[in-house]
Amino acid sequence: MNLLITNEEKPNGIEVRTKINEMLDRKEVPQFFRVMGISYSRAGNIKVTSTHSCKASNLMEYGCDIARIITKNEVLSILLDSEHYCVKMNKILTWCSKDDPMTIQMVHEELQTYIPEYKNMKQWRALQWLGLDETIHTKNFASIVVDMTNKHDRDILLDIGHTQLFNYNCTITPYEDRPQVFQCSKCGMYSHHIASCKQPRCLLCRSKMHNKEDHPQEEKHNCVNCKVEHQSNHKECNACRNCLGLKPIPSNKDKLQTNILKHKHKGKDKRTPNTLDNKKESTSDVRLTNEEISNIMQADNLPQAIKENTARFIHM
Repeated sequence: MNLLITNEEKPNGIEVRTKINEMLDRKEVPQFFRVMGISYSRAGNIKVTSTHSCKASNLMEYGCDIARIITKNEVLSILLDSEHYCVKMNKILTWCSKDDPMTIQMVHEELQTYIPEYKNMKQWRALQWLGLDETIHTKNFASIVVDMTNKHDRDILLDIGHTQLFNYNCTITPYEDRPQVFQCSKCGMYSHHIASCKQPRCLLCRSKMHNKEDHPQEEKHNCVNCKVEHQSNHKECNACRNCLGLKPIPSNKDKLQTNILKHKHKGKDKRTPNTLDNKKESTSDVRLTNEEISNIMQADNLPQAIKENTARFIHM
């Protein structure tokens, strides 16, 4: 039996994706059969996501080659991922008492007591804490994920909406797996894992001369990934959001430029009241009254006389 792949042993998703697609190129697989992302399920299984231009079944015959790139463990099976129906239960106590941490088994028994329908529900796996095991018990409350095999059971829990566990009101909300991105904790980059890092940096200012603990207070923050003035592991870093497939957060400079362009565009379309009044006045200046027209008609029929009279009345 193989042990689970630890967080330290998990390769960087971007780096592995590149290697897999390069392998597919060497095998002369058509360009539209490619891998989009690598992640890991809560049960420890490797999840390979294909691009939108192909189906996962198109890559099944290369499953063993893909697995050898990701892990040294023996691969027991390569299967198409089944559909999961997950819900999240929020505000679960993480400690029973000062010295006794809450266990998943205790939460499971509490759910059977307070939600009768829960006993007959089919699940893919046991309940899971939402978060890292080493950080769950540093908080008083946390969330758990219930992974159901069918939509009907999921909808029953969502319709219930809330329940009472360990004398606390807990809410039940929808849950979807998020893409995972692994960042090197030595230099802050997303292009490699900590085991293959060759140049440690300060995570606050990306300097190679000192680490985070020795960072000078007067030195400004600078991200090694996006070069913006924040630390490299900032949660709103656009480099990280790009790896996750999220839209970048506009910077203050981008917002200012957008507002300037909008202002210019509005200025071209709008006309001030003074401009409109001036136009009306200039238009009214060239009109002739009935009396002026009659005087022109009574003048000599010579073309020169008509021109002079018309010009005189227009400029009056």
